[in-house]
Amino acid sequence: MNETKYGYVIDSQGYPIFKNSFYILVQQTNEETNETTYVPEGYTLKPDEQLIMDNVQIPNAMLKPRWYKNEWIETATPEEIEAAKPPLPPPIPVNAGELTFVLLSESGEIDDVTITENAHLFPEWDEFWTGDVSQVVVDPDDRKIYRKIKNNFDEPNASSQPSKDIEQWVLIGDPFAARREWSRPIGKNDGYDDRAKVTCEGENYINTFGSGNMWKPGVHGWDVG
Repeated sequence: MNETKYGYVIDSQGYPIFKNSFYILVQQTNEETNETTYVPEGYTLKPDEQLIMDNVQIPNAMLKPRWYKNEWIETATPEEIEAAKPPLPPPIPVNAGELTFVLLSESGEIDDVTITENAHLFPEWDEFWTGDVSQVVVDPDDRKIYRKIKNNFDEPNASSQPSKDIEQWVLIGDPFAARREWSRPIGKNDGYDDRAKVTCEGENYINTFGSGNMWKPGVHGWDVG
């Protein structure tokens, strides 16, 4: 099976004609010379335009990418880059109902399915976590929900990573178990969220590229899993 190729169409100054949007390329063979080239799918190059197939993942992460002297460069000023950053979210107020839900979950009064459906209410485990038995956390690697069931004898408040220690932790559920079929995003703002799970051509994938992933699984930015 031929590998899917991607490319950017740039203008005479080296700027992509469509910001943060690349084309799927299709093969085109010259019948006289039998030479094979690639052209953008559904688009005809204009005389002053050029197709760039090198390092197409790089401009996707830039604000104002430009193809210059055989490499992609960022032409946005530091001020423009800073202004383009999304605003920080406001502080999340303590919600008495949510706090009660967490406490009831840790006491065993909430079933595992309901806990899994409300995974966003629980903290993410890290190497500095010092909780106790019955507490519920999200594992940073597999994004699943775990409950602490046993303490370390020597260090009661220390713990190993939930997904790597079945003696101290028990799996509650996987909030990302539901998968959807991958479809090509229209633009970066429509890209897939970090750790999103999809199916593509019969295979399961996890997004490892980060937020705004526009790549097709199996090409770049996705791990099988």
